[in-house]
Parts: sequence; structure tokens; C-alpha cells
Amino acid sequence: MAKTIRREKDKTYLYLIRHAHFILSPSAHSDHSSYNPPIPLSKKGNIEAKSLAKRLFPLRGKIDVFYCSSMKRANQTAKAIAKTLKMSPIQTENLWEFNKLLWTRKYYHPKWWKHWIKHRRTIRAIDEILRNHRGKVILIVAHGNVIKGILKNKQKLSLKKIRNLNYKNCYITLMKFDGTRLEKTYRINAKNPYLLAG
Repeated sequence: MAKTIRREKDKTYLYLIRHAHFILSPSAHSDHSSYNPPIPLSKKGNIEAKSLAKRLFPLRGKIDVFYCSSMKRANQTAKAIAKTLKMSPIQTENLWEFNKLLWTRKYYHPKWWKHWIKHRRTIRAIDEILRNHRGKVILIVAHGNVIKGILKNKQKLSLKKIRNLNYKNCYITLMKFDGTRLEKTYRINAKNPYLLAG
């Protein structure tokens, strides 16, 4: 059951949502011609995305800006939500997924640094979004590791806590900011959103 909280003036609210279930096919992963392999939602994922969109109906008219990763699975999830919210998401490569290798201490691994660079790009993008939309309500549809990276950065979480954080498909987190400084996280592992009143 969703809970309601009172919106505070001049505070920025950020909803983070992980995309729905997607197809893990060998053909998608073997497509090395693109950095963004076209991995779509599965049948289960399409059902999840529609269900998620219905749960977000109370947020219609309360979201000021809507972003999503331009990777196919996140984009498809965002499109389902967009129909409910009557908004078009702003697609960005700055929210693309990176590998969970980042949550290890394998600094010697060449791919660790590749994913660290992607993570840093995400954090810079999030801070820019927070600065550009101060005092607004922002909704972002992205990926599990991207969201875990944001939580780690803003909540100063340890690698162990991040590794143990099971951020499932369609989970919803609401965070309250003063500028780019986190004041409160209302929920992490949840399928129902906190709703803003006022």
C-alpha cells in the first residue's frame, strides 16, 4: 500500500525506478556492433511495465520532469509509464547500465575502470539534473546498477551494502534533496511508490 508524504517547498524529489523484466538472449549479447545492444522487455516485462504504470497513476500531474535511459528495456518501461503520466521521457545515454564488477575491489581488472567511468558519468548527470530542476519532482527510469550507484554515492554506502542490495525489476525509490545533498530516502526495496501531497 502506497504511503503519502507532504511535499516541502524548495526541496527536490527524485523517483528512481528500475526497468521491467527483460530478455536475456545470446543474440542480444553477441551484437558487438552496438554499445547499446537491443535487449527488449520480455512478455513478463511488458505485463510488469503496464502494472507499474497503473501504480504510478496517482503521480499524474505531480511529476515535473521525466528522464529515462535510452537503452531499450528502460525506454520501453518508460513508454508504458509515459502513457499513464501523459508525459514524454527525456532519453539519455548518461543513464546506461554498467557491470556489477564495479561493486568489487578488482581494480586490476581493465573492465573495472571502464565501468567506473560509466558510473562517474551517471553521477555527474544526476547532479546536473538535480541542479537544473531544483525544487521539482523528477522521475527517472534506469537500471539496477545505475540506481545502486546513485544510492551508494548519495547515501555513502559501503561496497558490501551495495552488493547485498537486491534492487529488483520495477522497484521504486523516492529521495528528497536540498540542492544535490540528500536529506532523506523514503524507500528502497519497494514496488509501491510513496506519494507526494501538497
